[in-house]
Amino acid sequence: GAIDFDVNEAKVLVDDKGKPIDIVPRTRGASDKIIEEFMLRANETVAQHFKWMDLPFIYRVHEHPKLKKLQQFVSIVKPLGYTIKGSLEHVYPNELSAIVDASKGTEEHTIISTLLLRCMQKARYDRQCLGHFGLADEYYTHFTSPIRRYPDLLVHRCIRNFLFEQNYEATAHFEEVIPLLAEQSSFREREAIDIEREVTDMKMAEYMSYHIGEEFEGMISSVTQFGFFVELPNTIDGLVHMTELTDDYYHYDEKNLMLVGEMTGKTYKLSDKVKVRVISCSKKDRTIDFELVGQKARVKKKKTIQINDKKVKTNPRKKGKINKSKRFPRKRR
Repeated sequence: GAIDFDVNEAKVLVDDKGKPIDIVPRTRGASDKIIEEFMLRANETVAQHFKWMDLPFIYRVHEHPKLKKLQQFVSIVKPLGYTIKGSLEHVYPNELSAIVDASKGTEEHTIISTLLLRCMQKARYDRQCLGHFGLADEYYTHFTSPIRRYPDLLVHRCIRNFLFEQNYEATAHFEEVIPLLAEQSSFREREAIDIEREVTDMKMAEYMSYHIGEEFEGMISSVTQFGFFVELPNTIDGLVHMTELTDDYYHYDEKNLMLVGEMTGKTYKLSDKVKVRVISCSKKDRTIDFELVGQKARVKKKKTIQINDKKVKTNPRKKGKINKSKRFPRKRR
C-alpha cells in the first residue's frame, strides 16, 4: 500500500573546478531498491518494538493529507481518466498508490507523481507514534543512518540505554528531551533540504547559462498566474513568463491549473509538450528563463513611476525570487 512517487531527482556532474558539465536524472538500480527495502524494514521493526515497550522514543511521522489538496488533485487527474473510489476524507494510501501505478508508462506519470507529492504533508519527527501515511506504516522511525542524521543517533542511544544496558533510570531524561529534540530535528531537516535545493538550482542555472539561445523540448510541469514552468528530460526546469506569450492575453485558471487564451481559447496545461529556447539564466538568483519557440518577441517598454519627486524607470521583465521548493518537492521518507 505504500506510495512510490517515483519523482525524478537531478544529479549534477561537475569537473575538478566545480563547473557543471552535465545534469542527468538520478537512477535507482535493483540493488538500490533492495537495500532501501531492508532499511525500511529495519526502521519499522525498531519503531514497533519501542512502541509496545512504551518507552520514550522518537518516531518519523507522516500524517494524512489535507482534504482541500486532495480535492484539487482529483479534479486535475479525473479528466485524464484517474479516479478515487470512496470518500476523500478517509482515503487510504493504497488508493493513491493505485493511481500512480496506473499512470506508469504514460506521458502524465511524472506530473501525477509530482501533484500527488504536493498533496502530502511534510514528514517530521515526533514523540508520539502517529504512523507514516506515505509508507502505509503504523510504526516508523529513522534508525539506519546514525552517522548522517541526529534522530537516528538518538534512536541508537535509546536502544543502548534501554535494551542493552537496561538503564531505565534514564527514562525521565529521555521523556523530557525527546519532544524538544524532535522539533529541532524537524526544523534542521527543512533547512538542510532548502539549502540542498538552492545549490542544485544554482548549478542548474550555471549549466544552462552555457546554452543561451539553444532550443529544447520539454513538458509543462507547473502553471502559475505569472506563467508556466517547463521541465526538460534532464530534470532542469525554467519559467516561460506570461509576458513571453504574445499571441493572446492569457487568464490563469487556478482550479484546473491552466492558462486560457482570452480570444483564441488556446490553453497551456500540465503535461503539455512544448519547445522552448533559453533566453536568460541567473546563477545568483538561481533562475532560468525560457521563451516558446515560434512566439513573436514583444517590445517591452520601461514604465516611469514617481518616487520622492523623481521619475524612475522600471523594467517589467524584472521578476522577484521564486520559491521553487513549493512547486517541486523532493521525495523524503
